[in-house]
Amino acid sequence: MAQMKKETKQRRNRAETERRLIDVAHGAGVNRGNIYHYFGSRQERVRAAINRRFEAVVESLKASKRDTPFVARRLDTFRATETIYYSQLRALLVLDGATVRGQPGRRRSMINNLIHCQLLIAAIVGCTIVTPTEAEETRDAADNVYFGDIHIHTRCSNDAFAFMTNRTPDDTYRFARGEPLDQVGGSSIKLHAPLDFMAVTDHAESLGVLHSFLNPDHPNSDDKVVQMTRSKDPATRFQAFYEWRKSRRSDEPSVFDDPAAVSYAWQDIVAAADRHYEPGKFTTFAAYEWTASKNLGNLHRNVIFEHTDDLPLPLPAENHEPETLWSYMESHRQRGVDSLAIPHN
Repeated sequence: MAQMKKETKQRRNRAETERRLIDVAHGAGVNRGNIYHYFGSRQERVRAAINRRFEAVVESLKASKRDTPFVARRLDTFRATETIYYSQLRALLVLDGATVRGQPGRRRSMINNLIHCQLLIAAIVGCTIVTPTEAEETRDAADNVYFGDIHIHTRCSNDAFAFMTNRTPDDTYRFARGEPLDQVGGSSIKLHAPLDFMAVTDHAESLGVLHSFLNPDHPNSDDKVVQMTRSKDPATRFQAFYEWRKSRRSDEPSVFDDPAAVSYAWQDIVAAADRHYEPGKFTTFAAYEWTASKNLGNLHRNVIFEHTDDLPLPLPAENHEPETLWSYMESHRQRGVDSLAIPHN
C-alpha cells in the first residue's frame, strides 16, 4: 500500500511538472520540444527565468532612478523588491516546485526562500545602480567620523627624552596602526582598534638635540651635560633637561645650539609620515608643537602641514608671541605650503 501511494504521488508530481511545462511553453509561444532543446532541466529553466527577471529589474531601476539622490535611490531599490516578492519571485518558486499554499509546516521554509531571493535581487541591483556620485561621496565623507591623535611626542622631544623615552616616529605610527609596543618592564601594550590618522608633534625647541647627544661620535662627547644624557639614571638624565631649560633663558652660546641635529630630527619625522601614509586607510601628517609658555602659562599649538613637500624647519617659540607663528605660517602659505595651528591646552 505504501509503495502504491509513493508511485501515485510520483506520477502526480510528474503530471504537475508536465502541466507547468505546458504553461511555460504556451506563455512563450513555443512547443515543449523547444523548451527541452534549450533548457535541459527544470533547474535550468528556473535559472534562466531568474536571470532574465534580474536583468529587467536592473534596467528598469537604472532608467527610473538615475537622477534620484543617493540615499533615496538606496531606499527605493529595496522598496522595489517588495513588488517582486509578491509576484515574479513567487511565480519562479512555484515553477521550481515550492508550495505556496497548503502545508503549514513548509511555510517558514518557503518564506525564507522568498526573503533570500528578495535580498539577492537587492544586492544585485544595489551593485549596479545604488552607487554614489563623486559629489555624493564627498558629502558623505564629510559626515564620517575618524579617530586619531595629533599630539604625541617621541625621543625627539627633550621633555620626553628626559623621562627615558626612546621611541621613534616610526614606533609611534606602527602603534597607531594596531601593532603592539613593548615596554621597558617587558610587557606590551596595544590599542583596542587602529587609528585613522596620526601626527607626531614633537617640540620645535631644540628638536632632537638631547637625543643626538647619545651619538658616541658627537663632537662634544666630553661635555658634562652630554654625559648626563648618557646616564641610565633617570634623575641624572632629567638634570640634563633642566640644564637645557636654563640655557633657553640665556643668550650665551651652549652645547644645545645644534641646527644640524634639529634638521636631522625634522627630516626623520617628515620621512616617517611619508613611510606610513596609506591613502584611504591611514592618514599621517608632518607636524610639530610650537611651545610658547608666556608668564608660566602654556600657549602650545600643534602646527599641522597639509603635505610633506618642501617644508620649512619648525619654528621655535622664542618670544612666545602667537603673532610670530601666524607670520611664519602665512609666509610659507604664500609659497604653497599650507598649515594650520591647533591649541591643545
